[in-house]
Amino acid sequence: MSKQAVDTRRFPNEVAEINGTLEVEIRREVYSGKSTIGRLFVNGEFECYTLEDRARAQGEKVAGSTCIPAGSYGVSINYSRRFRRLLPQLLEVPSFEGIRIHPGNTEADTEGCILVGQTQGEDFVGNSRVAFRKLFAKLQAAEAAGATIRLQVVDQRAGKPADVPEGMPLKLETVRIKSMQVERWNPERDGSFSEQGLRRKLEKLGYHVARYTYAPGTVFPTHTHSEEKMDAVISGRFRIRMGEEETVLEAGDAVRVPRGAAHSAEVVGQEPVVSLDGVKAD
Repeated sequence: MSKQAVDTRRFPNEVAEINGTLEVEIRREVYSGKSTIGRLFVNGEFECYTLEDRARAQGEKVAGSTCIPAGSYGVSINYSRRFRRLLPQLLEVPSFEGIRIHPGNTEADTEGCILVGQTQGEDFVGNSRVAFRKLFAKLQAAEAAGATIRLQVVDQRAGKPADVPEGMPLKLETVRIKSMQVERWNPERDGSFSEQGLRRKLEKLGYHVARYTYAPGTVFPTHTHSEEKMDAVISGRFRIRMGEEETVLEAGDAVRVPRGAAHSAEVVGQEPVVSLDGVKAD
């Protein structure tokens, strides 16, 4: 299918313009004895978190319990007999076959494949199906536009994974928070409230911003992030707990989540929460 023939109704708000290649990058950041946690970027923009099996020394492989080697791979969308649906598949992975990107939460849900999620905790990614749907739509749009999809897997820590001793997980220290930093929208200072205004405010503070919608009943268990974040609310009510404190964010409110700070969140009431998720730029 040519670029001009792409049915944009099929891929609303996804890849608007593709010039030859869609670049996907996974930056592995947290290594433990069970899993490998990272962040996934599409054309340089943060998309979601990833979870893979544990990293092992070069040349060492335990079937079904080892992440793939760092490197650059082609990606194709094809039918998976195991999952009985279309899924992205990584091509020409040394010593591995059938490596796909799919939903899941822990290392028990993967045998070398890449799991995606909107939240990240210790050996865990959450809201995985929503994260997968968003990513898959972008990959489908790229393929429909005739673009090549390339995935680069990068080990962020020098010397990993070879020098991670057995039983010595490498992960973030949990940060103890004494006082939550909540920013309220101030009409006198910030002007009339709008989604665009809130996004500009976060971007001026140095955050990459993504928009998410959480259905009533959504709960994010206690987890941490490997970078500083700012969670802001466009509409709905979002309860955040951090340390011994909690607050309910409403339209225009934002809370700073320091790197490594243990926190949880949940949607309050029957109205969905529309949120801007800010990730501190590197």
